[in-house]
Amino acid sequence: MIAIDKDRDVIQRIGPYVERAVVGDGTKREVIEAVIGGGGMDVAVVSLGDRMDASILATLHLKALEVEQIIVKAVSDEHKKILEILGASRVIYPERDTAENLALAIVEPTIIDYLRIHGELGIVEILPPQEFWHKRLQDLALRKRYGITVIAVFGKDKLEVSPGADCVIDPDDKLLVIGENKKIQQFQTLSRAASSR
Repeated sequence: MIAIDKDRDVIQRIGPYVERAVVGDGTKREVIEAVIGGGGMDVAVVSLGDRMDASILATLHLKALEVEQIIVKAVSDEHKKILEILGASRVIYPERDTAENLALAIVEPTIIDYLRIHGELGIVEILPPQEFWHKRLQDLALRKRYGITVIAVFGKDKLEVSPGADCVIDPDDKLLVIGENKKIQQFQTLSRAASSR
């Protein structure tokens, strides 16, 4: 892994964690070309704060240098469209995604953490409602009832990844669930209503 940044302090901090750390302007084609060398590069991550012009230039040069996968941080929907036109493989919004995840966790107290995987697909870490306690996954039929899948169950001295149908949910367990965002929200609404009865 190679890091490029104009700030010498940043490069000194990141240096121990990468193969090579270079002080330079990542918006200049000659700098990127010199760092990449003749061997090319498989993946590049462009994260230049709020400077749209800088990330656009870096993306343009990386695409011209035939970098296979270019992941770029965007600051707006318009910025994202420009980056996609230039050939960015993936455009991310770290601040917005973090804010959305936090907002969801605040609104839904049983949600511990949320991660949007792709488009409308997400993974959520939840506290199981009381109606789930001491029941097997098979009896809960979450895929059939809610359209979601439990991919892990963990608690004190317990970790079951891809849990089987006989996995019993204990009161102190947490569930890692995958599904469409709307299905997860429906599940949260229905399970909350069931818990309040």
